Amino acid sequence: ETETWIDPSNFSRFAGRDLEALASALARERLLVASDESSGVETTPITEAMVVRLVAERIRASKPLISFGDIGGYDEVKDKLRTEILETLDLAKNIPADKRRQVEHMVPKGVIFEGPPGTGKTMFAKALARELHATVSIVNGPELKSMWHGESERRVREIFAEARRNAPSVIVFDEIDSIAGKRESATFGVDRSMVNQLLTEMDGFGGNELVFVVATTNFATSLDQALRRPGRFEYVLHIGYPDEKARTAIFELYNHKYELGLDSKLGEHLVFRTSGWVDPTSGVRYSGDHLEAVCRALFRRRLREPGHVLTMDDCDQAAAQRTKKPIKVTAGEEDVIATHEAGHAVVARHVDGSVRVRKISIASEYDGSLGYVLHGEPEQRYVQDERMLRAQIVCL
Repeated sequence: ETETWIDPSNFSRFAGRDLEALASALARERLLVASDESSGVETTPITEAMVVRLVAERIRASKPLISFGDIGGYDEVKDKLRTEILETLDLAKNIPADKRRQVEHMVPKGVIFEGPPGTGKTMFAKALARELHATVSIVNGPELKSMWHGESERRVREIFAEARRNAPSVIVFDEIDSIAGKRESATFGVDRSMVNQLLTEMDGFGGNELVFVVATTNFATSLDQALRRPGRFEYVLHIGYPDEKARTAIFELYNHKYELGLDSKLGEHLVFRTSGWVDPTSGVRYSGDHLEAVCRALFRRRLREPGHVLTMDDCDQAAAQRTKKPIKVTAGEEDVIATHEAGHAVVARHVDGSVRVRKISIASEYDGSLGYVLHGEPEQRYVQDERMLRAQIVCL
């Protein structure tokens, strides 16, 4: 049963770890605790049907389930990976074997995905493994560290040795900054030795070994400079907060996944509503994880009321991200707040250079806020002239 491919669309066969996992599963199936305590533990014979079922389960568990199509937006990152890695390997299949190794040697063996939390760096790493038809090993950086001398380095060696046996394969180091920081600022000797071991392993790749190393980090500048030189981690790809195009694609994906029934108008409103900060006081913008949380909130809203048609207010409440109890105000205070916010909107309407108003609210959607005026996208996103700056000062 294990002589076949672990996945028909994959070029990876059953490796030692797969056989070990299969044997462990068979052992668990074989042991049955008897209902009579005096009889102790009984064993059942291993049947062919049992082996077939467990092998099938192992095959399903070994597949990377995420592809580039499951990631909304970020077309420039996908194009970079396709052009520099995937298309190069596809071209290598159609040339003679003696020249194929030379072409494969030209493919970058290391990629770093850098960016804020929740933007999909690990998803890109898994998707790359899927597109390469490779097995994937995801390693959490902090889990590699050990209190015993030499143990951390041994774990790094074993990870690379297993990847070479299972090639083509992808090793994903999640939070690599925890094990590969700058050696000159390392506090403990194990930090320096782990970086040295990682450098040694990446330099030990042969030209015919299709082993790719992908790392994710929130702090690319904290990594040791030796890791970022060409031949090791050749590319550092920034996965930033999703722009308008990416947010549109992400909401379309989750609208289909959760069957929310959002029309184009509500979709456009959500894209605009999530263009700013999650909370103006936090300095954090909407990431892919935040967008999914908004869609999950909308899904729960429909789950509580079957047949409910989502509205713009539902979308605003889902995107509000409240962390405190809403403030209760009197009717007189509401009049004052409404007049205040209307003043901002009237000034923005008549001042040259101001951004048009999309929404006025006296709902306390943000902590410490009694109301707000939501502006649209400015005409110039990256350069602001004196006219625009003066308009912002006046509208405040």
